[in-house]
Amino acid sequence: MKPKAYISPSHQIENKVNAAEEMEKAFNFIEKVYKEKGEFPIIANWSDAFIYAELKGLIKLSVKDKQDLKIQVLSIIKSKQLQKRLDTGIKGNSNEFEDGNLKVQCRKRALINYLQRIKL
Repeated sequence: MKPKAYISPSHQIENKVNAAEEMEKAFNFIEKVYKEKGEFPIIANWSDAFIYAELKGLIKLSVKDKQDLKIQVLSIIKSKQLQKRLDTGIKGNSNEFEDGNLKVQCRKRALINYLQRIKL
């Protein structure tokens, strides 16, 4: 196994990504797919889209709203795991309950709730 060559920072390519622009693109993509197809994309950057909506004031969640959202998401995950087990006999994956995944799922659910509520 060969060691990786070191490239000094002065010779590395600069990352010229505009974070705010990327978040807006993520939000617009999800909104467009839902508007055109009536369903949400399977793969999308839900976290960036949620942050964009939150920064623009489209989504405003109180502490209680966040707690309710977490309970809703946990219930959805448990239901899906139970259904999978009934259908296939395979036990659900426990990493779905890890904080990082749960955070993304809560952001996704908040964004879905928002877009469904405004009825594009």
